[in-house]
Amino acid sequence: MNFKQNFPTTQNMLNEICCGYFSVWRQVLMLKESTKNSDDIKELNSNTVCLGVKCIQEALLFSTITAINSWFIDQYKQTASLHHVISKLKDDTFSSYLENWYSKPPKTIKLNTIDTSSWYEPFIEEKKVEFKNKRKDVLYKYECFISSDVYKRVRDLRRKYVAHKDFKNGQLYNVEHHSHQISDSETILNTIEEFIFTLNQLMNKSAYLDDSKSFESVSREFWSTFTST
Repeated sequence: MNFKQNFPTTQNMLNEICCGYFSVWRQVLMLKESTKNSDDIKELNSNTVCLGVKCIQEALLFSTITAINSWFIDQYKQTASLHHVISKLKDDTFSSYLENWYSKPPKTIKLNTIDTSSWYEPFIEEKKVEFKNKRKDVLYKYECFISSDVYKRVRDLRRKYVAHKDFKNGQLYNVEHHSHQISDSETILNTIEEFIFTLNQLMNKSAYLDDSKSFESVSREFWSTFTST
C-alpha cells in the first residue's frame, strides 16, 4: 500500500463524510421539529396545507434514510462511506504509517543556541500512546454501531422500502410491523457522534467547531410559520 498516495484520498473522503454528517443532522432536526408541531399544524391549517406538510415530512424522512445509508452504512467500493475509512484504520500497515504521521512532532524554529530536540522523543511516545488508545476506542465503537439493532433497522428500511419497494407474499414491506421509527435516524447520528470526531483527529489532526444541533433554531422558526395564528 502506498500510504503517501492513499492517505490524502482517505482524508478527503472523511472530510466529505463529516460534512455529510452535519447535513443529515439538519434534515433530522427539520423532521423532528415538524412532528412536534403536527397537531397544531392540523388544527390551524387547511387540508391542502397539511397535505403539503406531509409531503415535506415524507421527503425529509426518505432523504435522511438515504443519506445515512450512503455516508455511514454503504460498503460499495466506489462510494465515500464511513466503512472505507474505518477499513483503512483497521489495516495494520496503513495504521502503522498513520501512527507515525500522527506522532510526528511539529516543526520548530531555533531561537537560540540551546538544543530543544530533547523534547521530541517524549512527545512522540506520548502521541503514540494517544493514537493507540483513540484507534482502539474508534474501532470498538464502530463495531458496536454496525452490530446495533438501529443500524439494521435503518439499513433494511432503505433497502426494502425507500430505495426498493419490497413486495413479498402479496404485500408491501410493512414499516410499522418491523418497528421502524423516525427517531432511528437521530439515534444513529448520536451514536456516530461518539467516535467520528475522534476518527477525524486521527486522520486530519483537526476538530470541528460546528454544533450538530445548531440548526434547531432554524427548524423551529420554519415550522412556526405553519402554526402562527
